[in-house]
Amino acid sequence: MNLIQNTKHCFANWRNFKGRAPRGEFWRFILFVLLGMIVLMIVNSLIFGPEIQYTYKADANGNPMGDPIGYKKTYTDGWFGDIFFLVCLVPWLAVSWRRLHDIGKPGYLPFLTWSAPIGAVAAILLMNLGYGEVARQIFETGNAHTDITGTQFTIALVSFALCIILNIIWLGRRSQAGSNTYGPNPNEVPK
Repeated sequence: MNLIQNTKHCFANWRNFKGRAPRGEFWRFILFVLLGMIVLMIVNSLIFGPEIQYTYKADANGNPMGDPIGYKKTYTDGWFGDIFFLVCLVPWLAVSWRRLHDIGKPGYLPFLTWSAPIGAVAAILLMNLGYGEVARQIFETGNAHTDITGTQFTIALVSFALCIILNIIWLGRRSQAGSNTYGPNPNEVPK
């Protein structure tokens, strides 16, 4: 199956969370998503240009003053990329779910591994601010400002890295030979 056929197959099976998906099907779909995001970043940059963030000197209260002293250009995929990602999200989840079935693991397993780093970040926020203050800052400003220590940041970063590595290892494994509880091996089934 080439990239276009594989992508059509993944979009056609966007709500199929049963059965198995071979390693090639999953990674070709990931390649399609990455190539799409790169193309959309180029298109967005050609149409709208880069996002520019200016840096200012600040007074004693942290308020910007005077002319900008520097700037930073950022190229993003903008709204095009956001819409593309949302369109690809459910097929991506479905093929990931089936991919884990292919190695004999339940499809929800990556979501359990992500609970550790998400829980670590939540615990850090709650330890530093207290629940009421975190909630107030999120609702008033859209984000929470905390004084996170280096150790807490390291714990959160390491847990995120371990989850990413674990998921890549799972998704890169060979198909489980023969049939498993999720169905026959898609590499062994005659087409």
